[in-house]
Amino acid sequence: MNNNVWERFKKNIKENNLINSGDKVLLLNSLGKDSAMLTDLFCQLRDEINFELIVIIFKIPIHAYQNDVEFCKLVDFWKQKNLIIKVIEFEESDLLWEQSINIKGDVPCNECRRLRNIQIKLAIDQINPNKVAAGFNLTDLQSYLTMMQLFSDYTFDIDKITNIKTAKRFISLL
Repeated sequence: MNNNVWERFKKNIKENNLINSGDKVLLLNSLGKDSAMLTDLFCQLRDEINFELIVIIFKIPIHAYQNDVEFCKLVDFWKQKNLIIKVIEFEESDLLWEQSINIKGDVPCNECRRLRNIQIKLAIDQINPNKVAAGFNLTDLQSYLTMMQLFSDYTFDIDKITNIKTAKRFISLL
C-alpha cells in the first residue's frame, strides 16, 4: 500500500482521536475496492492500537454477490487477517423486487439502502460498538459535489436546488 496514504490515514485517526485502545469498531464492508482499502488500513491500525475490529458484509444487491466462489475467497482473505467477519444474508422474500423487470430506475438503490439501514441498526444493536466506520467512494463524492455546485449555481445552497428529489438525494448522501 502507498505509504503516504497509510501515514495520512494514521495521522488523521490520531490527531482527531477517532480510534483508541479498547474501542470496539464495527466496519461496514461491501467487498469493493473502497471497502478493501479501508479494511486494510484498519488492519494496519489495529496492529498499532489495540482495538476490536468487527467487519460486516451485506449481500445486497444480489447481482453483486452472485459468484459464490469469488465471494468466499474474498471473505477468507479477510478472515486470514484475523478479522471477525459477519455476513448479513437477506430473506429471499425481501429480494424479490430485484428480479422484477418492472422496476423503476431509482427503486433498487432505495430498496437496497432501506434494507441495509435496517441491518446496520440490527448489527449495531447486537454488536454494541462504540465506533462505526464505512468507506465512501471518493469519485462518487466528487461527482455529487460537482453536481451540487452546478445545481446550486456554485453556492452549495440546498434551497437553490429546485428539484426536490435531487435536493433530498444530496442531503441523504452528504
